[in-house]
Amino acid sequence: MGIGKGKTDYLLSLIREGKQMTLGQQLRLTAYLSVPAIMAQISSIAMQYIDASMVGSLGANAAASIGLVSTTTWLFWGVCAAAAMGFSVQVAHRIGAGDFVEAKKILRLFSVRCWLLAVFVSAVCFLSGWVETRRYGTIRPSTSEYSHYSCLPCS
Repeated sequence: MGIGKGKTDYLLSLIREGKQMTLGQQLRLTAYLSVPAIMAQISSIAMQYIDASMVGSLGANAAASIGLVSTTTWLFWGVCAAAAMGFSVQVAHRIGAGDFVEAKKILRLFSVRCWLLAVFVSAVCFLSGWVETRRYGTIRPSTSEYSHYSCLPCS
């Protein structure tokens, strides 16, 4: 990390000063800046495998319940991540323009809207668990666990 830090700072200073960068410099900077995101994605996938194996040890009903809600969890996570990404681009543009006051306003707006989105997603998540347990009926033992697990990502 220490070796790449000086190089990264130099490459970022080229951007800040508006100087031309060679293709090699652009590719190196892209690689330096993308490694944390790549590592985060790999660790997220590893954690999903670990979670699935831990739940699998609890039995078939627990594994089935997690299987029912995994796609919904991914969908809601994608919506929340997209909202965060949209605001982070706006804030980055304002910071890049040197308009820190407007960047703070956008950040405050994001905080409020993020809370509203969280409340909405939580309500949808909770209601979907309630509706799904009623739709499947009491014959399937995994429905009570489904209702429990479908509310976990929302809390």
